[in-house]
Amino acid sequence: LLWRFRAQAWVEAVLFLSLAGAVLVSYARARGEGLGASVKAGPMSRPVRYFYLVLASLLPEAWFGWAMVGFAALAWLTVVRRLAKLYTLLSAPEGGLKSDG
Repeated sequence: LLWRFRAQAWVEAVLFLSLAGAVLVSYARARGEGLGASVKAGPMSRPVRYFYLVLASLLPEAWFGWAMVGFAALAWLTVVRRLAKLYTLLSAPEGGLKSDG
């Protein structure tokens, strides 16, 4: 996708932010599980990310970049929510880990 939209700098930047956000969503969950806390907070779980990308790929080219703006925003919102939840779980006085929300 970065190669396909290389002529449109703003779409390329949004695609990069989307990719980074999507990777960090998975990383935040995996890191939390590695520390003993199950963190699944946020709107962009893996199946939702796949579904969103499939739907966005069916849109006309002119709308694709704007759909990816939404994807990037939701992915980064999920990263922030997961990190906040992980911080809350790990800083609990008794180490109240193993949450799913």
